[in-house]
Amino acid sequence: MNAPLTSLAADLMAPPTSHQIRLSRLYNESGVSVGKAYDLIEGKPVKRANVSAFASHCRVEVFDSVKALSDMIASLPGSSHLCAGVPVGGITEAKMTTKAKPRPGHLTRTKDRFELPRGPGIFLLDHDTQDAPEHLRFDQDKLHETLAAVLGLDWHDIGFVWYTSSSSYIRVEESGFSHGLRGHHTLLVVQDASDFSRFLEVVARRLIIAGFGYAHITADGRMSVRTVVDRTVANDPSCAIFSAVPDLAPGLVADSSMNYNEAPPLDTRSIPDLTLAEQHAYNSACDALLAVAASNAERIKASHRAERMASMLAKGVPIEQATAAYNGIGVQRLQSPWEILLDSGAVVTVAEILAAPAKYHNAPCGDPIEPEYRSGVARVYSDKEGSVLISSFAHGGRVTVGQQSTCSKNPPRLILMTCHCCQR
Repeated sequence: MNAPLTSLAADLMAPPTSHQIRLSRLYNESGVSVGKAYDLIEGKPVKRANVSAFASHCRVEVFDSVKALSDMIASLPGSSHLCAGVPVGGITEAKMTTKAKPRPGHLTRTKDRFELPRGPGIFLLDHDTQDAPEHLRFDQDKLHETLAAVLGLDWHDIGFVWYTSSSSYIRVEESGFSHGLRGHHTLLVVQDASDFSRFLEVVARRLIIAGFGYAHITADGRMSVRTVVDRTVANDPSCAIFSAVPDLAPGLVADSSMNYNEAPPLDTRSIPDLTLAEQHAYNSACDALLAVAASNAERIKASHRAERMASMLAKGVPIEQATAAYNGIGVQRLQSPWEILLDSGAVVTVAEILAAPAKYHNAPCGDPIEPEYRSGVARVYSDKEGSVLISSFAHGGRVTVGQQSTCSKNPPRLILMTCHCCQR
């Protein structure tokens, strides 16, 4: 008999008491790491796919102070990570399963099963130093000073926990080599966690208006406007916002850093939406950034097309099919000749995956569009009915859903559904 989901639905009839910060801890009861993993190869740390990265349990945690939250984060084992959302329906504790393998009495880590708390919670401000241009790679002080100036806040009056990303400062003990800062995160303690999407979009747009935006170009030439905080993290309340120390091969250590500021939760709703004049200024700033990057984006797109077309043609794919397959990514379709790079190094086509979904179930792979995003960034899943999806965390997350065509005239294809930063 399946264990029931633990629920305190009555507690949700009224908001939590003042300063009770709620979030979810996802963990593997066996103690197996659910975070990132690194091997030591040729004297350097190299990220690898963590095939066991699955949280078997979920528990809602409640904190009465920023210090209590910071202390828990500092002691969190590698078998746990945190998400800002809590299970819907007042569930406070549950066993987890995957969407491909639903089980009665179990919770899936999906958008429809998690929500941001009504009342105190946390917002993640994610600063990625890898993709940003040099002049927008900020340390903690610079980022906080910038946010305070743009929002008109005194940062000393804001409760937060700050920490380096789990991929930062992975060091080789023997040589002392470290790949340095890869990013850092600020968890803002707020009065109403359900305001996250609105607040983060307002913050991002005001940063871009103030000159802290840039045009990001993907490997296939698509452009988007980004800033010094990632506005895609509000898309999914089940998304991990903190992962503990990664699984490190012998000879590697992680020199992580963390600090906190004890202060009352921030009333984010006191920060208004953009005025009409500010919205016009934002649109103009985006247009200018995209216009400057347009020629470079076209060059990158042409190079990407030539490379992927050459790969398909070299394998005997007729040029008409190869052209259709490449053009398919522009209309969110991955057709049968399209290649997926597995983390094992093998390259398989969409047709091969759809023909043997069980064989490729749970296989870690590169992003379907940008395979250079690999080593644990995406994974193939299948169910008993033969449906296939590829879940990727590139650019804020996207899911590629596939199903065998029932019509012989239609080739097998994967339908690409994106969830990442918009063009504007």
